Amino acid sequence: GGGAAASAARPAVAVGGGGGKADTTPAKSKSSPSKSPAKSPAARIARTVLDVADADKDAVLLSHTRLLAMVRSLPRHAPCVTLRASAPLMQPASGAEVGPGAYFEVRVNDIGVLREVAIGLVPSAYPAGQRVGWAEGAIGYMGDTGKTFSGVGALGTVERQYAASWKAGDVVGCGINYDTKEVYFTRNGEYLGAAAKLRALEPLWPAVSLGEAGMAIEINFGTAPFAWDMRPDAAANLTASGSVAVPSPKAVGKERARVARLRGKGGESPLPTVDDVGAGPGNVP
Repeated sequence: GGGAAASAARPAVAVGGGGGKADTTPAKSKSSPSKSPAKSPAARIARTVLDVADADKDAVLLSHTRLLAMVRSLPRHAPCVTLRASAPLMQPASGAEVGPGAYFEVRVNDIGVLREVAIGLVPSAYPAGQRVGWAEGAIGYMGDTGKTFSGVGALGTVERQYAASWKAGDVVGCGINYDTKEVYFTRNGEYLGAAAKLRALEPLWPAVSLGEAGMAIEINFGTAPFAWDMRPDAAANLTASGSVAVPSPKAVGKERARVARLRGKGGESPLPTVDDVGAGPGNVP
């Protein structure tokens, strides 16, 4: 992946329409929040979008202004490409509603065959070829199984059957409830409940993992209206959905073995069965 020596604001890569340099100046959006000043954390995240220097060189930003990203090919010896935002989520000002800076959403335009996409939060240093939630200090909601995975560390959990798997066109969000220290997810405007409880409010960065060439997503850090209702009363109703299970550490190994089996020999992705991708009873969108 891109090394630490790479600059933190590598320009987007232009695709089509001539061979000129990519325009990295974000277009003004009529739907941009009027209460996000230019120097606010929310504005900073929206302008820098995804830090490609932290991801693999094959993860390309198709359009900086439309916040689109896709994977042309997977890196060798890595199960996925993980894109990380260039700034962490920020706690809203006291009394403010949950909004840009504390929450983000991803629209899945092309989910691929295996649906190996994940959204979540990661610490500042996170392996570019590691799926969100599989390494220490991170948590991710998996599109293929509907499970959440979190690395051993500040989150202290491993695996949980959380919600339904995803399909193309879904809008999945992730945020932090700073009052309860809970990480939560949404899907198509529906709050899915608390996924994990943080032991400490340490900085966590928005991240998305893409595990198949051709996958395409659209990221929204608040420059457009969110699919989830972000009114103050909706934010006030964020409550825990119960304790998070802590299964055997073998769960992570089983999940990795399952992914390897689906990929087949030589890194190829065979057509999966319904059971292979986890779309069984209780897991169908």
